Amino acid sequence: MPPAPPALRHLSSGSRTHSRLFTRHLISLSYLRPWIDSFQDTVIPHVDLATLNERSPAGCNDTALAAFAQLGALRLNAQRCFISLLSSSTEYVLAESTRTLSLQYDGSHAKHDGLVLGTAAFSREDAITHLASNDWRRASSAREPPPSNAHYYTEGQSAHWLIVSDMSTQSRFLDLPLVQGINDDPLRFMCAVPIRSKLGSLVGSYCIIDTKPRYGVSADDMTFLEDMASTITNHLEAIVSTARQERAEKLIQGIGLFNTGKDTLRHWWIANDDEKNNRARGSVDDTGPNRSAQSERVNHDLGPEVSVETHERHTVRSSRAANASPDTTQDAASRDLPKSTSVKDFGAADHGPPAHNNSSKQEDISKASHEDQPPGMPPNTESRDSQTFPEEYENKMFNLQSEVKRAYSRASNLIRESLGAEGVSSQRFRATALVWVATPLRHFDMSEDVTYLRAFSNSIMAEVARLETIAADNAKTTFISSVSHELRSPLHGVLGGVEFLEGTNLDTFQRDMTGAVKMAGMTLLDT
Repeated sequence: MPPAPPALRHLSSGSRTHSRLFTRHLISLSYLRPWIDSFQDTVIPHVDLATLNERSPAGCNDTALAAFAQLGALRLNAQRCFISLLSSSTEYVLAESTRTLSLQYDGSHAKHDGLVLGTAAFSREDAITHLASNDWRRASSAREPPPSNAHYYTEGQSAHWLIVSDMSTQSRFLDLPLVQGINDDPLRFMCAVPIRSKLGSLVGSYCIIDTKPRYGVSADDMTFLEDMASTITNHLEAIVSTARQERAEKLIQGIGLFNTGKDTLRHWWIANDDEKNNRARGSVDDTGPNRSAQSERVNHDLGPEVSVETHERHTVRSSRAANASPDTTQDAASRDLPKSTSVKDFGAADHGPPAHNNSSKQEDISKASHEDQPPGMPPNTESRDSQTFPEEYENKMFNLQSEVKRAYSRASNLIRESLGAEGVSSQRFRATALVWVATPLRHFDMSEDVTYLRAFSNSIMAEVARLETIAADNAKTTFISSVSHELRSPLHGVLGGVEFLEGTNLDTFQRDMTGAVKMAGMTLLDT
């Protein structure tokens, strides 16, 4: 057996519950957001598991993850496999595959062997692995090796697996929509193992399901499942690393373009979008004799610079969006806004447990006004007139977890409201950078985002200092020019008088004084 990840050896049962719950979203989002940016055009749709047979699922554009899922179904000779990321209230299915499903086209598969969920999100309470997540988070060491290679892992639940031989015989699974039937064929067998980060934290699950009951899985199969979970972690880590590198390049490029007087990253974005579109997953095989005619039509409609491949990718994705039901266009994660220990949280609206606050100021800030409050909406946060804000605002992040309009319901000036009118009026701040996002899964990071904003602010202030220096030099030159013009005529008279005096009989003292006047006049004249 491979050694346990470092964090599994250091996890303590005495760790604070608030600490684990507080970072749960952030851990999952650290993998989810880069993956969505790399392989999704839109947010992951939230689906109703009770109406699975009425929707058209979209496959995973990440063919590597799709292949990992298909490999699990083939290796265990099961119906299908799911790869999911978990948060405290939502499960995000990144990839689903069956034994016969094509890795490139959603419609190419055997009869009754197509996608059911696809890439989708749903409530954790409806997930078949929901009951095992708490045990998975309590893992303090790696799985103990079996006594022999002939060992069989039978039905049970532990910190390292969840095996159910026949879900139709257990009441805790009967009410789950996913168990009740996929294409009118109820699920029976399930085997799932946790997917952990490099630090040992639970981030997802690798789940095998089948419509036939089983006794369990062999020791070799269990080792294979854990190896696949580790492989998926390595794959997601590579995506995160690539996303960070691309983001860093964008940030550096942004500062560089700003310093050279440009104001857009349009060409950079176009190149990245083209690269991402190349990963699009098709629904049918679009090769055929009509391809050349289609190319001519697209070139005529869109211009010669737009290729038919780009148009086809757009058409495939547009058709998927059109087939999606209206209630699947909103991401479930809009209720799962991230939290971080370096972020000030105002008006928490998460479905999970509340974040841990270290001071009474946070309690004052998160007080809400319930007047005129629509049902089902998070409470209004009162304006700064009746709240206490932190004393220092430099390099701070505030995760509002609700609409800004609700958080600052009576704010006439958002910058003044967030920084405090006193700081603005006393000129404590030369300038303010207010950055916000409308994407629920996006979170700001102190080590990256705030550091970049600080560097960007330094570039702005350096430019301001340069302009102020130029303005001061121009003012000095203008002043000296005007003074020089007004003094030049009198100076000529003074210097002329000094020359006449030098031609007369002067004693030593008078000659010294005349020389001093002449030197002063020449200096002013040359200025």
